[in-house]
Amino acid sequence: MARTTRLGGARLSSGRAGGSGDAGLSSARVSGSGDTGQIVPLVIGYLLILAALVTVVADASAVFLARRALAAAADAAALVAAQQVDVAALVDGQVETAQTLVLDPRAASGAVSAYVVDAALGERFPGLSVLAVELSGDATTVSVTLGARVRLPLVGSVATGWAEGVPITATARARAPLRR
Repeated sequence: MARTTRLGGARLSSGRAGGSGDAGLSSARVSGSGDTGQIVPLVIGYLLILAALVTVVADASAVFLARRALAAAADAAALVAAQQVDVAALVDGQVETAQTLVLDPRAASGAVSAYVVDAALGERFPGLSVLAVELSGDATTVSVTLGARVRLPLVGSVATGWAEGVPITATARARAPLRR
């Protein structure tokens, strides 16, 4: 009978060395030297993946919510611009056959700029700018495009390339129907 034991080690082996009746018995070995500490790198890897997912979801949510708020601001600015009727065209009788009011391009642009200041949109959206205030060919529909930058809450504080934020834009159109 052969038996190996280490008192302070991780190896224990037992077995029989020849003899009759030991065909079904082989050796049993317990070894702790190969698998020790394998769960720690696995847990660290999963935690890193989880942290990356949380970062992506948090930053994507911030961009989505800011884009939605900027779209609402563009909608409001377009509605303000659609109320700027071209009074000269109205007095000259150019709107008798039209179903919508003709808008004044200068007044519409000025109204959008005034709305941005009055609603303090520059404080809510860093780097806010009015990119375009355009009227349709028949001057009955106004299109307002606003642009801003969204600071990423997690990646923006770590990565210098994203420190300025992500640019977002929103465009809204409005029309003032003529009601008689």
